[in-house]
Amino acid sequence: MKIDSFAYLVGGRVLNTPSITSFVHIAFDPHKIQRGDLYIASDPTSIQDAIAKGAYAILFDEDLAIVDPEIAWIKVEDLEDAAKRFFRYLLIQYGTKLYVLEEIAFDLANDSINDDRLFVSSGSALEDLKKLVEKSYECALFKEGKYFSSLALDRQKIETAHCQMVTEYLFETSFIYMDRYFERAQVPSFLLQKLVPSLQIALLEQLKIHPMSQSHFRPYFLNEYFEVVEFGKSDRVLIWEPKLASKSRSYLQTKVGNAAKILYLSDKKIDGFHHCSTIEELKEILYNENFQFALFVGKEFDFALLSKRKKQRTLF
Repeated sequence: MKIDSFAYLVGGRVLNTPSITSFVHIAFDPHKIQRGDLYIASDPTSIQDAIAKGAYAILFDEDLAIVDPEIAWIKVEDLEDAAKRFFRYLLIQYGTKLYVLEEIAFDLANDSINDDRLFVSSGSALEDLKKLVEKSYECALFKEGKYFSSLALDRQKIETAHCQMVTEYLFETSFIYMDRYFERAQVPSFLLQKLVPSLQIALLEQLKIHPMSQSHFRPYFLNEYFEVVEFGKSDRVLIWEPKLASKSRSYLQTKVGNAAKILYLSDKKIDGFHHCSTIEELKEILYNENFQFALFVGKEFDFALLSKRKKQRTLF
């Protein structure tokens, strides 16, 4: 690509008069640069390595001295903004169809659609551009919010159909969508309607989908030593949910009722929930309560640290 054209697209300014006029590829890792690449210098200390590897151009947003006037030095106000401009340009060039979902539906889509033909946005323009410069995609998935709005691009309309529930369990649901039967999908029934847009996108784009929820209402089955064991291998379950405190609590109460002891815990101050901001505080409560279910709302701790057994040192 022409240096001048790229600088215009990203809102940058070429600070010198280089002997080269174009570059071949965009690189983010100075160790993987090939001769003729443009290097996006997220880490300015790596620029010298990039030049030594054969970079033809450097994109940066700090005050730097030009150490090699033969290559192009392109300065921008902000690398994230520059990356967003070029990312937007590539999406338009590729004719990528853009799907946008609200947060919970986006999480479920990200959990369920396992197909490398779908581009899933990270929410960071630099990270998204790093992925998009490697290959083109026919369709892409974004989370509703400021980031997608700032791209100022049209989205695809998603017209969903009715989802017919067949059987529901605490952590799994069997259902029919558009004449396709999903048996014991790993999604609780209260999240099923949030899953429907994923099903529709997969159907429209012929993507592989395995409905599951790893980002919400995830069960951790705990043995007598509070070690995490296989699904269904224990009567004691810790359920992690990042945000949906009231919906998760209501669902659990409805499903379990008075048949089991339930603990409600959170790293935030929520009415009706025990407050525990660290894994040690969580341990203190779980170890001293007799319970079958514990709903924890907040950040996901490393629940493997709940184990009462210390790891034995070995010679290997």
